[in-house]
Amino acid sequence: MANLYLLQSGRTQWCDSNRFASAAGVPLSEAGEEAIRKVAVELADRPIKAIYAPPCESERQTAQIVGKLLKLRWHCREGLRELDYGLWQGLLLEEVKKRYGKVYRQWREAPTSANPPGGETFTEAQERICKTVAGILKRHRGEDVLLILQPVAVALVKCRLTGADASAVWGNVDMPETWTCYKLDGFGPMEISE
Repeated sequence: MANLYLLQSGRTQWCDSNRFASAAGVPLSEAGEEAIRKVAVELADRPIKAIYAPPCESERQTAQIVGKLLKLRWHCREGLRELDYGLWQGLLLEEVKKRYGKVYRQWREAPTSANPPGGETFTEAQERICKTVAGILKRHRGEDVLLILQPVAVALVKCRLTGADASAVWGNVDMPETWTCYKLDGFGPMEISE
């Protein structure tokens, strides 16, 4: 039986200022880098055989820090990127509430019934991410794997692993630099029909 580790990437300046950041090239803040170094030490004694992350800057930096300590090369997968926030990308939370108040409220209260203008739905993002995860798990059958993702991507994977749909996303969002481990028996709820 293998384990799937989910690590939320380190904090960025955009994260610290409540700015929407999906696939933007936003680097880790100094605090984010330091916190990830501490997390890497926590993961050092785990039998992790592979590390995967999307090509976004904060996840890439997080993967490099963790990979160096675990003595593993990390692998890039575009399908693991964060939710596409569309027109909200780069805006402050307060700006989004002011400009897109009705859509934002609906997005928070009934997550699968709305999406950021020009962005993707939680369901679309979950299918994309989990299809990528299923491929990774198939490739590393029986091996422990670490995925480094941004907050919503982590939450959407957790929803799938626990059998919840994407509407449970907000209850599964963690703080930056936190990790969880799931024991996998085959692919379980990660299986996705192609």
